[in-house]
Amino acid sequence: MYLTKRPFKTTILAATVSTMSLISANAFEASDVAERLQEVYARQHAYFTYDEATMQGDDVVLSNAASILPSRETSLNFGDLVLEGVTEDADGNYRIERIATDETLFLSQGTLFTMTGGEEKGIVLIRDAESDPLGGIYRSESGNIAHVKMVTNLGLILEITDLRNTTEISDDFTLDDRYHYGRVTLDTRQMDSKAVSSGFRDFLKHMNLEQISGSAEFVFTLAPSTGVVTLSKTQVLIDDIGSFDMTGSFGGYSPALLKQFAEFSMLEADSEEDQAKKVAAALQLFQHLMFNDVSIRYEDGGFAERLLTAIADKQGSTRDGVLQQAKALIAELAPKLEIPFGKSVKPKLEAFLNDPQTIEVSAKPEKPISVVMMLMTGAASPKALSEQLNLKLTTNE
Repeated sequence: MYLTKRPFKTTILAATVSTMSLISANAFEASDVAERLQEVYARQHAYFTYDEATMQGDDVVLSNAASILPSRETSLNFGDLVLEGVTEDADGNYRIERIATDETLFLSQGTLFTMTGGEEKGIVLIRDAESDPLGGIYRSESGNIAHVKMVTNLGLILEITDLRNTTEISDDFTLDDRYHYGRVTLDTRQMDSKAVSSGFRDFLKHMNLEQISGSAEFVFTLAPSTGVVTLSKTQVLIDDIGSFDMTGSFGGYSPALLKQFAEFSMLEADSEEDQAKKVAAALQLFQHLMFNDVSIRYEDGGFAERLLTAIADKQGSTRDGVLQQAKALIAELAPKLEIPFGKSVKPKLEAFLNDPQTIEVSAKPEKPISVVMMLMTGAASPKALSEQLNLKLTTNE
């Protein structure tokens, strides 16, 4: 797992620093602010372009502004971008009260992304990235997007409403980031056949799940002083299916490592030689990462019953008949499942089938484990890895 920080509108995490004394407004040029914004983007291996920067009172206006990916493909077209209420603090950091965008467009390989009602508040553009515990990342106190649409030549595939992000940074620069996705709707009928096979499409149709809707909440904390990232809430709620929750923590994060991850994401993997280099770079990065603990929990919202009924209809069988088939399969797989989860795995899974409520898998080793060591141990002995991770399975608890 890794994290990079970039502006909220490019789906990159945002943050804010403690308030400092401000020096007199407009003791800088519009071009100074624009160049600093470019520097912040460049720290995260993205590009920011504009035609002209002008001052209008306390605002900086950037004409024909756009965010450009490393591939030089335009990622976001902002048009004329207004940085409202720009000031400079005693440390030379630029602070922007608000950035609002009516409509932002992104066209990629025939897919059009449209974002409307965008707003960010409390943006800080750090001057000295080297002395900043967070590496000079782009940060803001809050971000909101009213509506996101993803459209292809087949139609509207994805629609998201009420996206919200808030970020708090404590005195020791511990970052607390929260994301809210009010409503997400995915229409699989409009997806390309390469993305969704005909068999899976028929399955979704039979399950009456061609259009999937739900919401999501994500909360994480990054503590630069310890290098620990804590996932306190990763929850996805899907209508008529259920909820998926994940919590956990990982160590070894630092501004230098986040920078390396950003550089790693830019590596090409077109040839076998490129792929080998990328694997080697990944192993080098993972040497620094530590696995502390993780828990993944599913709470059924009617999906299990719907699945049993759909399979029965397809087989020309009955719901109870399919249930017995599932229990027979569990009995057959029990010897393999007992390796990571112990002898109680069979009755636990049967209990869920009889009364689908919750399934939770957790891994809590006695002490943090290097991610590289996990991979090596898992390849050599899955049983040894499961014992080292202290894997547990619980149902209906």
